Amino acid sequence: RAMALLAIRRTLDQDWPNSRGSRYRFFYENHIKKLLQSSEVDLNSIEFPVCIAWFPGLSQETTPHINPHKAARKLFVDVNQNARTPSKSRLILLSDTELIPIFIRGILNRLRQPNSPFPLHAIEYDYPKEQGEGAPVRPLAIASIMMLNNALEMALLAPDKYIQKVDLKITGRSSKSEQNKRLRTELELKNWLPKEVDDQGLTETITFEQDKIENDYFPRSQVEPLTQHFLDGWGDIILQILSNFMPFKCHLEALNSIENNWTVTADHGSLAKDAMFKGLGIYWTLKTDYEQWLEKNQMARENNEPVHEKTETGKAWDVILEKEKEFIEERTKRYFARKRDVEEELIRSSENIYATLRTQAFLSGAILTLASLKSHLGYDIEKLKYRASSWIESWNIALKGSAKRLYLFDRKYPEAFLQIPKLEPAFSIYFRYLILEMMASVKDSYILDHREREVIIQLLKKARKLYLLEIEKQELKELKRKEPTLSNKAMKMRAKSNSESILRGLCKTWFGITKDEFNQWLAELDAIPSDESLSGDNEQEWQDLDIAEDD
Repeated sequence: RAMALLAIRRTLDQDWPNSRGSRYRFFYENHIKKLLQSSEVDLNSIEFPVCIAWFPGLSQETTPHINPHKAARKLFVDVNQNARTPSKSRLILLSDTELIPIFIRGILNRLRQPNSPFPLHAIEYDYPKEQGEGAPVRPLAIASIMMLNNALEMALLAPDKYIQKVDLKITGRSSKSEQNKRLRTELELKNWLPKEVDDQGLTETITFEQDKIENDYFPRSQVEPLTQHFLDGWGDIILQILSNFMPFKCHLEALNSIENNWTVTADHGSLAKDAMFKGLGIYWTLKTDYEQWLEKNQMARENNEPVHEKTETGKAWDVILEKEKEFIEERTKRYFARKRDVEEELIRSSENIYATLRTQAFLSGAILTLASLKSHLGYDIEKLKYRASSWIESWNIALKGSAKRLYLFDRKYPEAFLQIPKLEPAFSIYFRYLILEMMASVKDSYILDHREREVIIQLLKKARKLYLLEIEKQELKELKRKEPTLSNKAMKMRAKSNSESILRGLCKTWFGITKDEFNQWLAELDAIPSDESLSGDNEQEWQDLDIAEDD
């Protein structure tokens, strides 16, 4: 950057022959002259940051072996050898070039307000590492920035085909035109944004047309109203899910209980409380400090050296670990409605349940469910927001339908309903199916009106078909492992039969769907048009299924 500015100055002043860099003029001069023909450059108006490194006490005379030149070279190597790519979370928090990150910051700012539905520290908003930020790492966090990012993309950018067709898999990348068309629809720009908006650019006025607004192309003067319209619509709905869905509500209640009942008696206790409830940076620093202390002591033991005593930061981390354990127990009590101490088995089930729900797959599946219902019912965003609270309540009623139903999201439970290999965002379609199954099980007319129930049943029939095909696919892979000598036709027939039997049993066990009801749905299955199928005459599709595809 500095060399480029110097080259421009030498070209403008025709000073190349007299400079020490004359041998470099051929890399720059002709290119710069061509650029100068189409634009004027005033170097006096250009500023760029410079880092000045000062090494007090070092000089060629006093410290010839460690002079400033060598120290600067070492500093350069050290910094660049140890440089780390910023985490996606931090890039999202800093991005101003797209609406989705701006809207995410709008949600976080909303959580900082006095009337917030839950505290900001319930969101893992500043994960420092490059990998592993898809789900929250801190037990106290209910969601992560990446979960919010994927949920917003589902709410605002998912193409209509994934919203309309509940039996369609999410595959590949969608076109930007499809995404941005949906963005304009969900923000209801036609209702409030002028058809043309003039915005002052760096050098000229730019006119933005309403029907050409995109996630990365929008008038800067309208960022505040765009953010407010998002927060009044989908932003409010996402916060409703995170605060009113029963498992999340139990999580937040346990979180408040731990904070409010914590009496600090020592400095390291105060440090631990601040790390858990005030600043995430302190949390990650204490964690790193503790891990380094363990490593140092491990090396000291191996070398028969004295071990290092635990510092105040180490003691603070011990307190954090104890409080996190206490939080998990309190959350388990609230989820399973227990007043006394809970046994380890129940705590493990609780952790399994939250390991499923605190994922991009679940939150995006919940958003997909609401988006599909909104689309098929023809609701605008205001009506969706009004009805979303009742729909979320139907999820709560379904979960509380029986003592066993509380284990619905425990993927390690015997006869677990969710027979899926991963919890990736693409698998959010199966959570949409499960939520539709939950809603259909609720018979209270004051929660779901007649028309909503009809739409839910119609969507459920198609979504169940897609889930049946997923189980069928898993069964086929098992047969390939266990009985590789079977013909493709025999494998296909057995996988189909097995998957129908499995899903029939799951529907009966968890939702009380009788054998006759399920068989009636199966009989209607061929009449249900679908965009996904592993049946029929497409033998090659079965032959090409890779056993390790999802492993």
